[in-house]
Amino acid sequence: MSRARKFLVFLLIGGILAMQLGFTIALMKGDGIRVHWPDSKLASARAFEVTGDAWMAPGRGSIAAIEVLASPATAGLSPAEREAGSVRARGALTWVEDRGKPLYPLQFWTAPIELPSAGEWELVATARDASGREIRSKVRRFSADEVPPRAFVPWSGQHLAALAVSAALIAAFGFAAAKGGERFMRRAAPWYTLVLFAQEFAFQTYWFSRDAWSPSTALMLHMCGLAILLLPPVMMMGPSKTRDRLSELLYFWGTGGAVQALIFPDIMAFGFPTFRFFTFFASHALIIAGSLALATSGRARITLAAVGRLFLRTTLLLVPIWAIDHAMAFLPPYAPANYFLMGYPPTMGSVIDVFADALGPSPRYVLGIELMGVVVFGALWAPWAVARKLREKGGKGAAPRPRSGTAAP
Repeated sequence: MSRARKFLVFLLIGGILAMQLGFTIALMKGDGIRVHWPDSKLASARAFEVTGDAWMAPGRGSIAAIEVLASPATAGLSPAEREAGSVRARGALTWVEDRGKPLYPLQFWTAPIELPSAGEWELVATARDASGREIRSKVRRFSADEVPPRAFVPWSGQHLAALAVSAALIAAFGFAAAKGGERFMRRAAPWYTLVLFAQEFAFQTYWFSRDAWSPSTALMLHMCGLAILLLPPVMMMGPSKTRDRLSELLYFWGTGGAVQALIFPDIMAFGFPTFRFFTFFASHALIIAGSLALATSGRARITLAAVGRLFLRTTLLLVPIWAIDHAMAFLPPYAPANYFLMGYPPTMGSVIDVFADALGPSPRYVLGIELMGVVVFGALWAPWAVARKLREKGGKGAAPRPRSGTAAP
């Protein structure tokens, strides 16, 4: 890797990490409550769940109640008319449970509410401790509609269109890497790096600006986040065993994690053409494209031995990730994180709930995640094994180990 490319990579990685450190420091205040939904720039339905997060610093009490007040914001209303048209709702913190038994609360809260009419509204959330001490959120102004025009619906036309565009981008990048090999990777790496990090900078800034960023959810410690940090330097590396091993790792991590995200998007109501919609599909498509290119360009050979190495390294990584998840309870919002799903099952429900019901809470249900990982990684290895078998039957013999500048099936 040339000095200029090293400088570019470390500048961008350092910039992302410095930004996240700055965001974390900005949240280092005693107590807080924030509203995540409704969004100030998107219309909501009249009946919906207000969502957010809330925390009180250790030693200063704990949240006993959450209340949401929505008031009409139509111009010309008197204070009495605003009060008469206001709607109140009680909220509740989300709890981690073990077979129906509450274990500990998270920072997330929800409050179902139904507005009497569409139009412009203002919303404020209040959290109280047992002594009556209150903390209040910023006022969130939003609009309500009978049928929100930009709501995301899984497997709708906008979802299928986003999947089709993502698949075309991934296929084109992977095919170009297979045809161009090492030469293509060297030329594409700087541009790929700039695009990947540009969207990540934009997303992180956007998420912080709408009071949704948190060190317990947004650090680059998810599988896809680590792939974003590692893909650019690995793409720019010269031939080496380290590059080969990292290429194997990123193929499975990037493809395995991002494909699931594209199929089951967790973007709530942020449908086309919102900023969240574009950044979500762009980032995950870029991760898959880069990860696949590492394999199709010949930098990594996807073998059963590679699956074994990946499984061992990922398992070893789970130990520090588990420790980091629990260490996050010492930073606002003072609740365990859930990187690599090591803290608790996703609050929206998933197959992890099955493992937790059968094996118990973290870290016991991690055995189920390990088994699921074997299935996913095996599925990603299988096409390459089949391709090699077909090539052998075609009379070309056993597939050789890819060399720099050649493509592997």
